[in-house]
Amino acid sequence: MRKFFLRLINKQSEVSSSRLVLLMITVVALLILLVCCFVMVYDTVKSGKICFDYFTGIAAIIGACSALLGAVGVTKVLTDKYTT
Repeated sequence: MRKFFLRLINKQSEVSSSRLVLLMITVVALLILLVCCFVMVYDTVKSGKICFDYFTGIAAIIGACSALLGAVGVTKVLTDKYTT
């Protein structure tokens, strides 16, 4: 495992670090969305505990996660297409 991460840091190692970045961003985006789901469920069950604006607050978070995944995905596709 350590050798793999060291190969990602080095130049010309023929290991794609964009795959690792795509995986890490996907995991982070999923964790953020799971937290949003937990907040919505908690607010529904425990009425009055959390005042959260669903339409602007959570919609902005979902949009930001989608844009982040889209930006990383497009970068990955373009680097795979033009480097091989």
